[in-house]
Amino acid sequence: GISSGLDLSQYVHNLTAQPFVGGRTGVGFNIRGVGDFETLITFDPAVSVYLDNVLIAKNTGALLDVLELERIEVLRGPQGTLFGRTTEGGAINFVSRPPSGEFSGVAGVEFGNYGLKSQRVAMDLPAMGPLSGYVSFVRNYKRGDIRNAGAGTIWDRSLSNSYLKKTATSPKYLGNTDSYSYFAAVKFEPS
Repeated sequence: GISSGLDLSQYVHNLTAQPFVGGRTGVGFNIRGVGDFETLITFDPAVSVYLDNVLIAKNTGALLDVLELERIEVLRGPQGTLFGRTTEGGAINFVSRPPSGEFSGVAGVEFGNYGLKSQRVAMDLPAMGPLSGYVSFVRNYKRGDIRNAGAGTIWDRSLSNSYLKKTATSPKYLGNTDSYSYFAAVKFEPS
C-alpha cells in the first residue's frame, strides 16, 4: 500500500520523511537521528535513496510516485560497503516487481481535499516467447494550500534564460503538486 517515500515514516520505526518546503519533488530522510532535510543540490544526503539498486543521487527528485512495488528495503546505519559513501545514516531501496508474463492490469482513481486527483494504471503484458513486460503510469495533482496574494502577476523572463518561457504568470495557489510518473520493465527468460 505504500505509494510514496513519505508513507515510509508510518511503518518504519526511527525513520522520518519530510518533503521539501516549496518543492514537492524532494524529500529528506532521517534514520535514527542521522540524516538531513537539506534542499541544496550540491549537498549529498546522509540517507541515500535507490530504485532497483540505482542511486538517486540527490534529495531533490527522491520523492518517487511508485506503483506495484515488490518490496522496500530500509537499511539502518552506515552502508558504505554495499551502497557507497553517501549512506552514513542508512539506505532506502525501492525494488519494483518483475513482470509476471500473464496479461493483467489494475487501474484506480482517487479524489480528495484541495483538489486532489490521482490516477494510477498498471499493466502486465503477456509473455512473447522469452520476453515479458510491465508498464505503469501515475499522475498526481493537488492544489496548493497557500493562497497567493500576487496571483495573476505577469513576470518578464526574457533577459534571464532563453530556455524558459518569455513570460510567466503567478499562480492562484502556491505549493501545487502536478507530477507524472512512468515505469516500464522487461524480463528476458531464455529457455
